[in-house]
Order: sequence, then structure tokens, then C-alpha cells
Amino acid sequence: MAGDPTDASKIYAVSDSFYDAARIFTLDVSEMPAKIVSHVDLTGGSAEKYDLEGIAIRKDGGFWLASEGHPGKELQHYLLQVTADGAIEQEITLPETLIEQAKRFSLEGVTEAEINGTPVVVVAVQREWNDDPKGMTKLGIYNPADKSWGFVHYPLDAPKSPAGGWVGLSEVTYLGDNKLAVVERDNKGGTDAAIKQVTVVSLDGVTPAAHGEELPVLEKKVVLDLLPQMSATNGWTPDKVEGLAITADGRILISTDNDGVDDASGESLFFDMGEVSKLN
Repeated sequence: MAGDPTDASKIYAVSDSFYDAARIFTLDVSEMPAKIVSHVDLTGGSAEKYDLEGIAIRKDGGFWLASEGHPGKELQHYLLQVTADGAIEQEITLPETLIEQAKRFSLEGVTEAEINGTPVVVVAVQREWNDDPKGMTKLGIYNPADKSWGFVHYPLDAPKSPAGGWVGLSEVTYLGDNKLAVVERDNKGGTDAAIKQVTVVSLDGVTPAAHGEELPVLEKKVVLDLLPQMSATNGWTPDKVEGLAITADGRILISTDNDGVDDASGESLFFDMGEVSKLN
């Protein structure tokens, strides 16, 4: 999700590959429950299907979208530059040497940022790929001016659930001052859920490295535990907390992926975590 920078009642969200059409939704969050009030479908791309997992507002208009690749489903790893009405302007790919290391857990979040004075786009890779040390995943930093990629390592928590599982990233949101908020979660639901949290990392003075070089490792700070809110109704706790939006008036909104209704309940959680000052 992404908050409209000028309208506190409006946020944007994307659908994943459960739907045949890749869509950008507009939500009215002036009241709860929030309401989907409109949508646009993506048009003009080269791919038959996209798996949208992240959205960010472009300062010059339109959106950045992250589309998750999947080698087994012939889905490509894309950073998409899209107009406000859904027309795809650019399909930006990862470095070929990195794609060769890919696994099925791919791009999960995107945000437009200014890091150490340079306007960039940041994407989060959900889990370790073949070239990552155990317990490390990547944030990719794309510079639109020179079309270059740099990368940093993000240290993942070890699984804490008695049921085991894995831990990965679901979202990244720029906070200003070289800082990023990151949603980190395990893949367990119900009483097995153990890690559903928001962390903050700083890239102040950090120089991202090209793929193939040694990547700098970020330090993270856990700032929000989402589990108490997610389990507050004593119902099922979903595993996939995937959306974080900051509204124009500084509210933190969180959502879960309901995984459609084929083999899931279809329930979504959408809740307010309070003021953005909690992310300091």
C-alpha cells in the first residue's frame, strides 16, 4: 500500500496474481472499515501476467510497482514505472547475474526515496536467494538517473515459532532522513504466528554495492510488534501481513493479504497502528 501525499483520506493498493488483471486500487480511509472506491487495470506491458506486491507514489506523477517473479511460473522480476491511469511506461529488470540466483520468493515491496542525497527507488526481496548468506536478504536500490542497481543486505530474524517455518520481508516504506520502515514476518498463522513486526533501517552513509561485490549489512531496530493488534479479536491470525501505508496526516495503516478464496478463508485485516512517530 501507499498513502496519497496530499490527501489523508486516500491510499493506493495493488492486487497480486490471484486475479488475472493486475490492478491499482484507490481506497477511502476516512472511516473504518476502509472502502475500495475505484481501480485501474495495468495496460501496455509485455508480460501476460504480473504479480504485484508493492506500490509507491512517484513524485513526478504515477506509480512505481514491484512485480514478484517466479521461475517456475515464467513470471519476471519487474520494477514497473506506471502512469496514474495504469499505462506501463517502463519494465525495469534486475541485473542478469542476480536473476540467475533467483528463487521463487522475489520482490515484495517498493518505495521512492532519497538516500544520501540521491533520488532512488528501493525494492525489498522477500527471502534469501542462492547468493545470499543464510539469514540475509537484499534491498535493491535503483537509480533512475543512470539506470543502475545497488544492493544492501538486511538481516532477518531467525524463526521463533514452534512450528518452524521461515522469515522474510513484505513491505518497505521511506520515512525520510535516509530511513526505511520494513515489514518483517514469518510464514505462520494462528497460534503458530510469532514474528509480525515493523523495523527501521538507516542507509545514512551506506554505499550500496553492485551485485557480485560484498554487500553492506544494515542494522535494524524493531519499532512495532503487530501481533497484539492482529490477534486482538481472538480469531485466526493471518500469516501474510504485507501492506504498510503512511497517510498524509501521519497515520500508520497495515493490511494483510487474504490469498483469495480458493484455499483460504478470504478474510483480510486492515487496521490503524497510530501515529508515524512510533516509527522513530
